[in-house]
Amino acid sequence: MKEITILSRVQLFEAKFASNTNRPPTTLRAQFRVLAKTILIPASAPDFFTEDTPTAVLVRQVLGAIAQFEKTSLVAKLKAARDRKKAATGKCGGRKTYAEARPDVVLLAKQMHDQGMSLRKISAELAARGHVTAGGRPYVASAVQTMLG
Repeated sequence: MKEITILSRVQLFEAKFASNTNRPPTTLRAQFRVLAKTILIPASAPDFFTEDTPTAVLVRQVLGAIAQFEKTSLVAKLKAARDRKKAATGKCGGRKTYAEARPDVVLLAKQMHDQGMSLRKISAELAARGHVTAGGRPYVASAVQTMLG
């Protein structure tokens, strides 16, 4: 009698699938036992997947379907999470705006602009007060314009 092993991917799929469904684990185990009994790999044939036997083709197709299901589930979860975040904050991903990252600098730039200062003068004054970019350089006029909104 040949020694056989059950596909570990089926067991992995069972665990992941069980966490994503409302079915009781006993029902899932029974269903996957039936599946596992039909998909057996001889321990003496590690190159089983490279053969073109009907059983090998079936195993590859089942594993492909499981992988496709897992990927589709993951994509759907990620999209739902992005949609929730966008609904809650109005934004998902990307850089923070100047108002989010440096609200004090934006407020100061707006006060200077209300006093009639030009964009370049605002940039120079911000640099003189120690407000510079992450690279240590003064803000350029276009960055000041973006701050003003």
